[in-house]
Amino acid sequence: MAFNSLSNEIVSLITDNLGPKDMSLLLRTARHFNTVLSAKFYDMALTYTRITGETGLLWAALHNREATFRSLL
Repeated sequence: MAFNSLSNEIVSLITDNLGPKDMSLLLRTARHFNTVLSAKFYDMALTYTRITGETGLLWAALHNREATFRSLL
C-alpha cells in the first residue's frame, strides 16, 4: 500500500514523529499532503525552537519570507 493512499488520520499520526524540516519536505512531495498537513506544520513551526534560538516566526521575519510569516500568524 502506498503512503499517499493511507487515510488522512493515519498520515497525521505518522507525521507526529517528524520534525519541522522533514514535515516541510513531505509537504512538498504531493499536493494532497500539503492540503492535509499544512495547518499542522504551521502549528509546529510556531512552537519549535531551532538550536540558534529562532522560532519559525522569527526565521520568517529575518529571511523576509512574508507569506510564511503571515501564515504563522
